[in-house]
Amino acid sequence: MTKHRAIFILFAYAAQILFVSGLIGAAQAGDIFSVDKIAVEATANTSAEARGLALLRGQRTGLMTVLRKLTQEQNWAELPDPQLIDPEPYVLGFRVSDEKSSPRKYEAKLNVSFNPESLRSFLRERGLSVSEVQAPIILLLPILEDQFDVRLWTENWWRSLWANQDLNNITTPFMLPLGDIGDTATAGENDILLGDRLKIDLLKHRYGVDTALVVHALADIDGQLGVTVYRYGPEYSDVQVYSYAGSKSHEEMAKDAIYEILRERGESWKQITSVGSDDVTQLSVRASFENLDQFLAMEQKLNNADLIRQITIAELSVFDAVIYIGFVGSIDQISRSLKQAGLALTPALQEYQLNLIR
Repeated sequence: MTKHRAIFILFAYAAQILFVSGLIGAAQAGDIFSVDKIAVEATANTSAEARGLALLRGQRTGLMTVLRKLTQEQNWAELPDPQLIDPEPYVLGFRVSDEKSSPRKYEAKLNVSFNPESLRSFLRERGLSVSEVQAPIILLLPILEDQFDVRLWTENWWRSLWANQDLNNITTPFMLPLGDIGDTATAGENDILLGDRLKIDLLKHRYGVDTALVVHALADIDGQLGVTVYRYGPEYSDVQVYSYAGSKSHEEMAKDAIYEILRERGESWKQITSVGSDDVTQLSVRASFENLDQFLAMEQKLNNADLIRQITIAELSVFDAVIYIGFVGSIDQISRSLKQAGLALTPALQEYQLNLIR
């Protein structure tokens, strides 16, 4: 191979990596008041009856899923049996896909959107706090280390167990990386395992997230499994260790670990975001911007933020505005919600300042 041809091939390979890496935009979690990809199936005397029964079951399943997303596990026992609930008053709409039908059987996937006001009232009537702020989506990096190898990008049972979880219809959603050429060119298994922040940050940037969770399973001894969870956030990192021993297989122990990790992450988030009352607090903020486009962007982000119930523009000038925000929860909670929407709320001398996060 000539020198010029080798350089051309290397350039083409690098260009391919850059092209593939650029395909992925900012990660978006689902709406906390929606449940997606509910598998439904029913059998009846006719296809139409089977379809109606399957859709009803799917809406009931979705309703219970969203109620559990909105409440802490300690309160789940106070939720009614989903079979005794008519879901219709709480459903905004639904979308059906992957339909398969025969004369007596019906199968499909169902996406259901629920009415936030109806669900809030439903839970308030039972005296339950509501956690309606969905956590930002996290990039999940499962690494398996056994007596044979260390694996991240190649298929293995540890990654498959995570892939079989519903990582979207939860309060703290996760996404698995593609494992394509863009990923493998960005970081190797040992880079992630050794905590190379530059490589991890590049992966976070590629998937449009600000936090990555590395879940390292050490399965090199029969009857023992160690799982170390490394959280790499925008401001700080932390580590948690889980240990399992006994007669179960590595895969069965891993299922326990995954359940525990997801449960702890979800419950911790709900503890800081749950709101116990619908009482509205009024807050006066001064929003600063450089032009009309920025102001309109801020207005859109305010409308998209959770916990906000009212927005009133009291004063408007060329470079700033006074806005009255009616919200539920605490200042810390509304600040966290606004940050997720792309707005920074900071205390000033006599008022709060609102700015776009860039």
